[in-house]
Parts: sequence; structure tokens; C-alpha cells
Amino acid sequence: MQMQLLIHAKIDPLLLSYASSGKPFIKDSREYVSFSHSGNYATLMVSKLLCGIDLEKDNPKIERISPKFLNEREKSFLSQPGAINWIWSIKEAVFKYFGSQVNFKNDILIEHLSPELLTAQVSYKGYHGIGKFEINLVRFENYYLAYTKAYHAI
Repeated sequence: MQMQLLIHAKIDPLLLSYASSGKPFIKDSREYVSFSHSGNYATLMVSKLLCGIDLEKDNPKIERISPKFLNEREKSFLSQPGAINWIWSIKEAVFKYFGSQVNFKNDILIEHLSPELLTAQVSYKGYHGIGKFEINLVRFENYYLAYTKAYHAI
């Protein structure tokens, strides 16, 4: 799957490498990549900056595992349609931005979630420092896609 996405993006798959954090990048180009797949779809994000993307098909399993990633503040979003799926996808995108050592429940806090505007604001405080993310959201069929737009270290 990753190889097909890279070829489609006209990137030589042999140039794909991984940092010690597990974060993929393209050798000799200083470009970072992030991959995700779910159901019948796959996605690739390529950027000169660290990036993270996640694609999730609507899945009841997400609600079952929510105690592992959902914090008290984020429970206030659950009245919004699809919120649990958005929250999971946003946290996965933030995790993929860093590549490792992220506690979904304690390190990532979704401060604002707007499925109508397809945006979210997220605070991060953990192993990698302190900062804020701007996250863009895309919804199609029964899929939820979140990707990092910007990260500002504090």
C-alpha cells in the first residue's frame, strides 16, 4: 500500500526511510511523509515539515476503546455527530506527527473540535515538549480524515 501511494505521488519507494522515532521521511529530499489506510482507502501526506495524517472508517470498536484515549475535557464533544471518530483520528494524526512516545489520553488535549468548519485545535504536552496543533478534517462516505496543518512549539 505505501509503495503504491509513493509511486502514484512520483516518489521512488527506495528513498523511503525512517527516523529513530519511527517517523518516515524521504532520503536526500528533507521531505516527511505520513501514511494511513482504513477500509478501501489509503492516504499519503508529503511535507517539508513534520506531518501526521490519519484516516478512519466509522467503527464501533473506537467507542469501546475510548477509555484508553478520551480525557474528561473531550467528553464534552461527544454530543457532536461523529465526535468519537474525529477525536480518535485527530489523536492518531498527532501521534504520527511525532512517531513515538505519545500518550493519547494524557499528552493530547483537543481544545476545540468543529466538524462543521472541519477544524480542530489541539494542545500537546509530553515527551516531545509543549505546543499547539491546528488540525484539518475531511469527511467522506463513512470515513474521518484528520491531518496536521501547523504545529507551534511553546
